This record gives sequence, C-alpha cells and structure tokens, in this order.
Amino acid sequence: VRGLMAKVTNLFISPSSGVWKEVQSVETEIGGFKGDRNFSSTSDKQLLVTDEEVLKKYGKKPGDMKENLVVSGLGVQELAPGSLFKIGNVEFRTVGARFCEGQSMDTEGKRGVFVNVVNGLSLIHISEPTR
Repeated sequence: VRGLMAKVTNLFISPSSGVWKEVQSVETEIGGFKGDRNFSSTSDKQLLVTDEEVLKKYGKKPGDMKENLVVSGLGVQELAPGSLFKIGNVEFRTVGARFCEGQSMDTEGKRGVFVNVVNGLSLIHISEPTR
C-alpha cells in the first residue's frame, strides 16, 4: 500500500534566489514554508515535492532538483493533480508536475510535483510520517 511507511527524508527552504538551505524542521502555514522566498497564499506552486526513490533512480542527491520536500514511500509523482496527502498535521494538495528548462533531461521530466498547503499551521520535521 502506497504511503504505508512514507516519511519526510529532507527539507529545504530558499530564503533568496539561488540559495538553498537544508533544515531539520520548518514551520508551515497557508502559503508554504515560512522563510521560503516562494511563500505566497495565492501561488499555485508553493512547494516542490520529490520522491527519494526518483532521486536515487536518476543518481541525484537531495536538493539537486531544488525541491522543498523529499519524501520516501509516498509515490508523489503518481498522484493526480488535486490529490490530498498529509505530513504530520499539515494537509497538502498536488497542483501538477513541472519540468524546468534548466534541469537536465536525464530525469525524464520527473523533477517533482508542486503542492499547496491546504491547512495546518504546524512544524514539519525530518522523519515525519506522511499519509
């Protein structure tokens, strides 16, 4: 069953353009991750989520895809736009996949899936279970 043992493996924020910082926990609210330059309650691309399994398949390290969240066991790439999932007390909605022209084609377009925070003012931590 997908998501049975799913968890967060890495968290990143981008406080400014071109700067990525790995963190152990992050505060979320409607709009994304507090402290991230893309934080916006009106954006349809608040956060980028990538599967750890996809990174491994293409020989990438966490952070290489400029993602905010790396999850293991969720299969986020396979979720349809509009799908809901939770990490801790925070609910997310998928808004679709995106391939960036600056990314190499060696990942077959599997950079990750954009999500929005639906509800949940909370902290997310590394190893937080997803469901």
